[in-house]
Amino acid sequence: MQERLERLMTHIGPEKTYLFDGYYRIRENDLGQIEIAYLKPDGCGTTSVNPQLTLELVEGKLIPVKLMDMGKSPNVFLKRDASNDDLLDRELQDLLKRFEVAIEHKN
Repeated sequence: MQERLERLMTHIGPEKTYLFDGYYRIRENDLGQIEIAYLKPDGCGTTSVNPQLTLELVEGKLIPVKLMDMGKSPNVFLKRDASNDDLLDRELQDLLKRFEVAIEHKN
């Protein structure tokens, strides 16, 4: 997964990048975690994360530790625990695929 993310980072960085269906961003936060986000355009020129996952390097592996999704109703805010680890892992795979598809459309 780390190689996959590194490949995406050659196309998308810490500033919002518009690709065919919305904005994409991969950045490091103040805690040294990686935030990967699809941002959906809202009214008045703003964007909302739909979703954003926060990743940590644990024993050499990137693990999603937090999910925030302002595009769902009700909004979703999850921190990783035993009850939701599969969901966070699936969300990460889905988001990485979304990034890959958007980059393919760009080329």
